[in-house]
Amino acid sequence: LFQNIRNILYKVAISSEDNVYQSPNLNKKNCHSFQIFGVDIIFDKLLNAYLLEINKGPDMKDRDSLDYAMKYKIQSDMFNIVGILKDTPQSENSFRMIYSK
Repeated sequence: LFQNIRNILYKVAISSEDNVYQSPNLNKKNCHSFQIFGVDIIFDKLLNAYLLEINKGPDMKDRDSLDYAMKYKIQSDMFNIVGILKDTPQSENSFRMIYSK
């Protein structure tokens, strides 16, 4: 299942690499920029994955304590990746590289 999802996301990354917003300001020294996208995927009994939609502004408001923990981890992992939380101890990051230009 996870390899099927990675394959879908890889194809999305290739097809959109030149179309995602690129500002000249992002090339400035010491500029940190990132965006978290939400991806809705379903799968069938054979674990074939299907992309439903991609949200450029996923809902990061927590609904309960479990939801808070998950979304907090997403945000802290992202801040560690882009170097904003440099002085914090590195825990295992839950993001996986799918595509790099």
